[in-house]
Amino acid sequence: MTTTDLPTVPTVSRAGRTGPRARGPVNLALRKPTGVSPWPIMLLAGGPKADSARFAAIASASDLIDRTLWVSWKERTPDALGATPGARFEIVDHDGTLDAFEDAIAAMTTLGREKGGKPHMLVIDGVSQLADAVRDWARTVTPGAGYWLTVGERWRTLIETLRKHAGPVLLIARHDAEGVVGHRDLPADVDVFAEVRDDGIALVNAPRTEPALYDVEVLDIETVWLLLKLAGAAK
Repeated sequence: MTTTDLPTVPTVSRAGRTGPRARGPVNLALRKPTGVSPWPIMLLAGGPKADSARFAAIASASDLIDRTLWVSWKERTPDALGATPGARFEIVDHDGTLDAFEDAIAAMTTLGREKGGKPHMLVIDGVSQLADAVRDWARTVTPGAGYWLTVGERWRTLIETLRKHAGPVLLIARHDAEGVVGHRDLPADVDVFAEVRDDGIALVNAPRTEPALYDVEVLDIETVWLLLKLAGAAK
């Protein structure tokens, strides 16, 4: 880590005049890139026959990760998926309110790992329905012109919370002929997007993580992690 001093940063006032900020020089912290991708937020989206959640259950068996915490919004509980060969995940229950759901996610992101240990995976199922719930809530608190701003603020808070997690995150949503069903920013909010086909093949697009992964067909999520050359994701 190196530091360097920058000159006083100019700013433009409301009247359009330029003047220095009151603060002194900025002590800028610099570092070299690691060359390693961080664990991604990955979106799994498929039609009603795609059984997207099964891919998450299979991923929980990976020896690249430690524990998997799974929380659902307005979806069937994943208990039956516990019979998936090798699957090992824990279900996070909540009282069905939006506040409780968000509190559960916030608590999940704080689950620490042992020093030198493997990361934990978070699975968030029902993201399409979650976007509906956020919109419904916003209508009750901000009717009228400010509605979409309220929706956006709560959605951004959720995504920012997930980005605090030092491990893989899987978001499960619906996909139809028009694209991903959910918040309009959802595809851009994730690092990897996998369209789960009816035949069980996931088409992976990773526009913000690894350009070489665009339009790569894979059979499981662990393969995606290995292709991303993640820290520790090597066999």
